[in-house]
Amino acid sequence: MDFPGARTLVPLLLLAISPVAACSSTAAPARDEPALLDASQPSDAGTTVWQADSTGFELAASGGAPDYGPDGAICVYSVAWRFDSASRTLTRAGQSACQTADAAVALGPTATAALEAQLTKLLATYTGGCGADGAETVFTVLGAAGVQHSYSDTLYAGCPGFDAGAGPFVDDEAIVELTSLLDGFLDACKNADGGGRVDAGVCM
Repeated sequence: MDFPGARTLVPLLLLAISPVAACSSTAAPARDEPALLDASQPSDAGTTVWQADSTGFELAASGGAPDYGPDGAICVYSVAWRFDSASRTLTRAGQSACQTADAAVALGPTATAALEAQLTKLLATYTGGCGADGAETVFTVLGAAGVQHSYSDTLYAGCPGFDAGAGPFVDDEAIVELTSLLDGFLDACKNADGGGRVDAGVCM
């Protein structure tokens, strides 16, 4: 599903706190029982959204609960990750805990294999929940010739009045696992002295 142009990554990074997402971005999102949004369950339900010929991905998360900095300041959580398969380059930009989250790393073979294994867990679904506390997240698969397919996660997809479309979506718990893996690679680089080598690969 092509994600509407009105909600590309740039606007997502500028979103204010969603009225649906009104709690902490660091706490585990609360979830209600999932709601079936399309009883026909199209044939792509359950298939992996990441394909062997995918050239990379973008993942944008913004909003959720107030994001508190070390000094107690309240900021808007807004982070975007990007991975390029050819160069195995992973980048992160934005703000978390009222501080810049910018970092970059060229992943080594082991880290790349771990990332690709996690990406295969992102399955298309037409079943959405109605949770709270988490950021609104969109995962975009990049393909050849500029082809893109974007998927909202399921956290808010079933909420009345929340315009997430009819799907397909990707499971929010799989997205949380993915972002945790990405942050592990990037935080090692962000905190490395002088941009030195880390287990994930080479800091940039």
